[in-house]
Amino acid sequence: MRVLQMRSRRWFIWLVVAVLVASLAAAGSFARKTWRTYTLLEAARVLQMPETAAVRGWMTLGYVATYYQVPLGDLLNRLELPADTAATQTLRDSANNANLDAPAYVLEVQRAIAALTTAAPVAAQPEQPAGWFGQLTDAIYSALLVYGYPVLVAVLFFGALGLPVPAGPLTAIAGTLALQGEIDGAVAAGLAVIASVLGDVAGYGAGRLLSPAFLDRHGHWIGYTPANRDRLQQLFARWGGLMLILTRSLTAHVGAIVSVLAGAGRYSIGRFLVYSLIGRLLWTASYFGLGYTVGTDFEAASGFLGYLSLLLIALAVAAASAGLLLRAVRGRPATA
Repeated sequence: MRVLQMRSRRWFIWLVVAVLVASLAAAGSFARKTWRTYTLLEAARVLQMPETAAVRGWMTLGYVATYYQVPLGDLLNRLELPADTAATQTLRDSANNANLDAPAYVLEVQRAIAALTTAAPVAAQPEQPAGWFGQLTDAIYSALLVYGYPVLVAVLFFGALGLPVPAGPLTAIAGTLALQGEIDGAVAAGLAVIASVLGDVAGYGAGRLLSPAFLDRHGHWIGYTPANRDRLQQLFARWGGLMLILTRSLTAHVGAIVSVLAGAGRYSIGRFLVYSLIGRLLWTASYFGLGYTVGTDFEAASGFLGYLSLLLIALAVAAASAGLLLRAVRGRPATA
């Protein structure tokens, strides 16, 4: 018995160490991103143009000119681009053509905007190059500016299915485009709600079509096991509506899993549609309304606050893990 207790404690210590290392690594990553977004905000403040903190490599030249209300020709001239440069060309592509990295080019765009509207700006620190996911996100943003509604519908549909796509920020950018008159706000918001609900229904259908045997064997990957089947059905019967609304609005990142579980638990499709619609209306109104009221400035500010929140969470997990580790080590017998 004592040997088993020692082994259990040893495994517990290794588990806590793994959590501690992971949380410290996450804290380091979030700290870097927090500082990066802060430098963008600070640079824009020094330029006395807070809105320039929202400039990103995925934006097109035409979008920048429209949003910051500067003549496209003057912007091209300030950036030393040919007068016939396409307005749909992204800043990242412009940077590649000029043999510059995207962050440095974003700085040049910030300076150009400031020069065309106010006094000469000072140097700033742009964000660092994005990884593959950041590049994919930039491509999606750019595609929205060029192709419009189909991109919005596709991203929100697949986002509701749980794919890692920037559904929230893209919806906010759609709100900004509606504010500028580039797209119809009512149509865009309606399509956003419909696409999200269709994604939810697709997840529900997948859960409904999967056989009980398949779920019993593989359902543990999404939290569905024979042991909690009855509990899940009771949970949906009692709190299903609230769960569905919250997981389509405040905690939308887990909405796909709950949709599958709802289908697997044979939750009423009528109720599922109603509650899914309510949640998606709240979610779309929040993001679309944010973009419509404050434009793209939200990206830098909310990005900073978001990364800061994640940093604090990671540090809290690290502190708790360190405390558990210290207690476990102190309570461990010397002869272990």
